[in-house]
This record gives sequence, structure tokens and C-alpha cells, in this order.
Amino acid sequence: MAPLKKLFHTSLLLLVCAAKAANPEAEAEALLRWKSTLVGANSLSSWSTANSTCSWFGVACDAAGHVTELSLPNAGLNGTLDYLYSAALRNLTKIKLNKNILAGAIPANISMLLTLAFLDLGSNSLVGSIPRSFSRLQNLKALRLSANNLTGGIPEELGMISGLGNLVLYGNPLGGSIPASLGQLQLLHMLHIQNASLVSTLPPELGNLTSLKYMILSQNQLYGSLPPSFARIQTLLFFHMHGNNINGSIPSEMFTNCTKLERFIVYGNLLTGSISSHIIKCKELEFFDGSGNLLTGSIPREIGSMRNLQALFLWENHLTGIMPSDIGNATSLKFLDVSSNHLEGELPRTISLLVNLVALSLSGNKFTGTIPNPDSKQLPVVKIANGKDNGSFSGESRSAICGLTLLQLLDLSNNELFGDFLVASGI
Repeated sequence: MAPLKKLFHTSLLLLVCAAKAANPEAEAEALLRWKSTLVGANSLSSWSTANSTCSWFGVACDAAGHVTELSLPNAGLNGTLDYLYSAALRNLTKIKLNKNILAGAIPANISMLLTLAFLDLGSNSLVGSIPRSFSRLQNLKALRLSANNLTGGIPEELGMISGLGNLVLYGNPLGGSIPASLGQLQLLHMLHIQNASLVSTLPPELGNLTSLKYMILSQNQLYGSLPPSFARIQTLLFFHMHGNNINGSIPSEMFTNCTKLERFIVYGNLLTGSISSHIIKCKELEFFDGSGNLLTGSIPREIGSMRNLQALFLWENHLTGIMPSDIGNATSLKFLDVSSNHLEGELPRTISLLVNLVALSLSGNKFTGTIPNPDSKQLPVVKIANGKDNGSFSGESRSAICGLTLLQLLDLSNNELFGDFLVASGI
């Protein structure tokens, strides 16, 4: 072993040994020192030398009486973290201080708490950058810094925390790019960096995150295409990429390989191409939103075989063709919105099988048809949006719609329909 590397490992060993030898009285003094810097701190009234440290509110200890957890979410703490660190607190495995009124920077010396496995400082008013020295926290499993005012980008050093399973940084004006080094986090199961002012392409290296279940990178300024390497993440459940500038097509491999997908949300991008028929492979898919893109082609008939699908949003694209009759087999659908496309023809009678449908929006297409004015079932609470050009479908299509007894929102506006639907539906 190289001398420098040997010295590094020896230093780590000495620090861990020092942590195990920490004095419980020194731990209490350290916590009281931090308390003294907080404003008010009424929730910490039990923090007193008159009480055992292990009985203090928000404090947990191990069998030897050493402080191992500091859990004070939503405790009204007002102050900074400047005096939180102490060498006496090196047995800490958990710091949970989210939803308080903590301000100032995140002290770099927190990275000296080498036994730390969980750090949650979310929903405070912290500023400054994420300390690069956090790479020393090799026992860290969860890093949650969301909803603060952190800037300075995502340190590439975070990719060195090999055991990290949860990285949550959303709601910060971080800026910068997504480091390719994050692709080294083989145990990561949640990557949540929504609304973080990121300006970046999507690193193909993220496809190496083969334990990832939740990829949420929405509402940034991401651009470029969806890397085909993402198809390697076969554990993926949630894929949220909406509100960016992603272009190109959706790789069909994402549907053939990521078969555990439950949510696929990519609305508000610049995606082109068609929706692959391979979407049928995603049997667990509950929510698909590809709205506000440049998608072309037809609605895949295979969607009708997706029995768990509850929401299908495809509004404001360039879809053509008819509504496939197979759609009636997707009986879990509650929300169906294909408005503002170039769809045509009449609705299939099979739409009456969508008995769980709550909202149906078909406006801004080229649907055609006529209806008579029969006395039959009346729709329950129905809203016809945008008033003008409200029309009707053929008698067959109308009776299909009238069978949807849970329907609360129906938008048929801006089509090429005619007839007296309002009287027939009792509105």
C-alpha cells in the first residue's frame, strides 16, 4: 500500500476510534452549546443537565449512552448550523433537521462526522454551496438538502459516496450541470433534483444507476436527447422529466426494458417521433403524460391492453388518426386528454367500457359525427369547456359517452361536430 494511502486509512481508523471513545458528558455539552446559539428553541426545553441526555427531545442514544441520532424536524429551530459540529458527536449516525428556520451555510466540518448515515436539512433557509468535503462521508446512505437556497452546482465529489441510496436536492437554485460522476452511485435508488436551475444535457452515465427507482429531474433547463443508456435502469418506477427542453424521440428500449415503470411524465419538452407500441411491455404503468411536445403518429392500440393505466395525457401534440377501439379495454382509466391534436373520426362505442373515467377531453381535434336527440341516460356533472363549436357525436358515440356514469368533465369543444348534444344530455 502506498504511504499516502496508508496514512489516509490510518487517519480514518483513529477518527473512528476517537468517536467510540467519546465522553457522554462532552456530547451533552456540545449539544447545549449549539442550543445556546438558537433563537427561542422552546422545543428543546428538556435539554438540560438536570435530565439525562438520552431523554432529551429529539435525541437518541446507543446502548453505551452515546448520542447517535438528532431528529428534530419541524421543531421551530431558528439559527445556524455553525456550532453543531463537535468532535464529541462523532457517534452520530442521523441528523434530521428538516422543516425548521435554519439559515446560513452548511458547515464543511459536518463531513468530519464519519459515522453519519442520514443527513436531512431540507426545507430550511440555508445558503451557499454543498460542501465538496461531503465525499468523506462514506457511511452516508441519504443526503436530503431540498427546498433551501443553495447555489454553486452539484459537486462532482458526491459521486464518490459509494453507499449513497437517496440524493434529494430539489427546490434549490443550484445551477450548473448534472455531474457524470453520479453514475458511479450503484446503490442509488432515488435521484430527485427537480426545479434546481440545472442547465445541462443528460449524462449517459446515469444509465449505470441500475438500482434506481425514482429519477425526477423535472422543471430544469435540461436539453439534448434522452440517452438510450437509460434503458439499462430496469428497476425504474418513476421517470419525471417534464418542463425541460429535451428533444429527439423517446427510446423504445425504455419501454421494452424498464417494464416496472409506474409513472412516465415528460410533458412540456420538445420530444418528436411516435409513441412506441412497445409501451405494452410496461404492464405496471399507471400514469403517462407526454403532453405539450411535438409527438406524431397515432395513439398506439396497445394502450388498450394496459389494465393498470389510470391517466393518459397527450394534449398539444401532432397526433393523427382515430381513437383506437382497443382503448375501451383500459378499464382503469380515470383521466383521458387528447385535446389539441389532429385526431379524426368518431369515438368508438367501446369507450363506454371506461366506467372509471372522471375526465375526458377531446377538444381541438377533427372528430366528426351527428347525433339525434333521444331520451336516454343523462350525464351527471358535465362541463363543456370553451363553449363554441360544442357539437355531438353520432348516436352510437353519444350513447357510449352517456354510459360513463362517473364522468365529471367532458370537453368536446373545437371539433367538427354538430347537433344538439346539450339538450340530450340534460345540461
